[in-house]
Amino acid sequence: MYKKIIFLSIIFSFLFSFSAFAEEVTAENLGVEKPGFFSWFNNAVDTVKIWVTRDPIKKAELELKKASRQIVRIREMVEKKSDEANLDVNLERVNNRYQEMVESINQRVEKFEDENSDSEKLKSFLSKYDSQQAKHQVVLEKLEEKVPEQIMEKVREQRQEHLERYNQLMNRLEVKEQRRGNKE
Repeated sequence: MYKKIIFLSIIFSFLFSFSAFAEEVTAENLGVEKPGFFSWFNNAVDTVKIWVTRDPIKKAELELKKASRQIVRIREMVEKKSDEANLDVNLERVNNRYQEMVESINQRVEKFEDENSDSEKLKSFLSKYDSQQAKHQVVLEKLEEKVPEQIMEKVREQRQEHLERYNQLMNRLEVKEQRRGNKE
């Protein structure tokens, strides 16, 4: 099962990354609103929901939504302020938040998978997560073209780190699945 997910994620990443016909990723495609006051308010509401919710998959879904908002925010910052002097500091701050959210999602998924390996909820979420990650990568790749060289290098490094962490999660899940298969 996880081999299929990893294979599909690689295929999606390849198609989205190198296709000239790739659809423009918008806030609506990611399932979030455009940056602004309502985005901030919805982030605050989602944070409270994360604190209150006991279901780890629901928490991961909320964190994925917040991570998508950060990606949209990064894109908006680059498109509107590409020549601003403190753009690199702001980008780094927002990107660090994004990375923390993705890491938190990865930890929740791994923990949930340990406890509920055959859950349909998990499989459904992993499918959605994979799709969102491919869209996030498209946005990050397009940002590389719009930022100054020094910032572009940081974006590339962070994008590569993100891909490595995502692949590590999928590999750990695959190894766990194989171990379970060997025990049965």
